Amino acid sequence: MDIALLKTFIEVARHRHFGRAASALCVSQSAVSARVKLLESVLGVVLFERRRGDIRLTEPGQRLLQHAERIVRSWARARAELVGEQRHTLALGCIPDLWSLGVRERVAVLRRALPWVELRLELLSAATLLQRLADGTLDLALLGEPVESRCCPSEPLARVELVLASSEADIGLERALGEGYILVDWGTRFLTMHAERLAVDMACRMRVDQGRAALDLLREIGGSAYLPRPWVESAAREGWLTAVAAAPSFSLHPHLAIRDGVIDRDPVETAVALLRKTGEAPPAEALPEWPAGVRDASSGP
Repeated sequence: MDIALLKTFIEVARHRHFGRAASALCVSQSAVSARVKLLESVLGVVLFERRRGDIRLTEPGQRLLQHAERIVRSWARARAELVGEQRHTLALGCIPDLWSLGVRERVAVLRRALPWVELRLELLSAATLLQRLADGTLDLALLGEPVESRCCPSEPLARVELVLASSEADIGLERALGEGYILVDWGTRFLTMHAERLAVDMACRMRVDQGRAALDLLREIGGSAYLPRPWVESAAREGWLTAVAAAPSFSLHPHLAIRDGVIDRDPVETAVALLRKTGEAPPAEALPEWPAGVRDASSGP
């Protein structure tokens, strides 16, 4: 099958518009329509529901999308290997919350250490990162929990302390866990320990799957949530968040997952050595110089 057919299908699914997909692919709209029709003919299914002003994936189209994305990514990696470019690339994934917990600084150092490497960085959910490790389109992934997979061994990184923080000063534990409490899904281990040590009725409460979303909500509407201590200390210095003194703390256990069979590559070895230090403050001299104004904008929690 022509890989261009799958690329075209992905762009139409992404933009839900044949014209915008054509612009993204630098081809005519008629070429996009012809490719989609050909793909539907080859597969024997209808991939899109075409309505006036709207295009939606059919059920077969939804099933095809995840396969198409994997095939296109795998094809790109295979092509790079065949032309001898693979040793010059490094594909790194990270869950969004870890980005602000030392990964951002380490990637900056990594960029300076390997200027000759094409570095691909993806901030995605843990499930998506694991899928991309398994299909070979990622070399490394930073996750909030260990990976139970033979093809993607993982190793623990520095632990991150999670503390209960509130927008209300001098608040007690019972009040902090009341109506304004936001439960952050920091992973199976955290949720298990949370249930064992804290009696919280989550009926009519809020639950989010990312710590940064909880932090933003606390700033906007107030309340309390378990957040990494560095974030809480930064917000406390700004005067809008405080740690709840009577609350127990928990630990986030970040892990670095490594796709089996790539550890002998120099870029991966360098990346692993740097990322093992995630959670520690990197030496100031190791950080790159950012353009004026960028450092201030990126130095928040």
